[in-house]
Amino acid sequence: MTAHLGIDLAWGQNGRTGLAALDASGRLVASTSVHTDDEIAAFVATHTPGELVTEIDAPLIVPNATGRRGYEALVSRRVRPVRRGAYPSNRSRPLFDPPRA
Repeated sequence: MTAHLGIDLAWGQNGRTGLAALDASGRLVASTSVHTDDEIAAFVATHTPGELVTEIDAPLIVPNATGRRGYEALVSRRVRPVRRGAYPSNRSRPLFDPPRA
């Protein structure tokens, strides 16, 4: 049975990272928010009984020195009508150099 784990990674150690664990049927079994990488690791260890699919909301690769990544521009264009957008990640921002994820 495959469980699912969601991680909405905070931009820095002072922000709160959201965590959610779902069982194989999609039922939410746990959720919380934490600050540190150690707290993230503890939650993951607690909720990984076997095969696991993990979804991470965080920039994993930030190759650009300035501006935004192409994907962020595309998402922002698509959701502009509802006044939403992707936060631009680039290496000039200390939070993304290096990327935390």
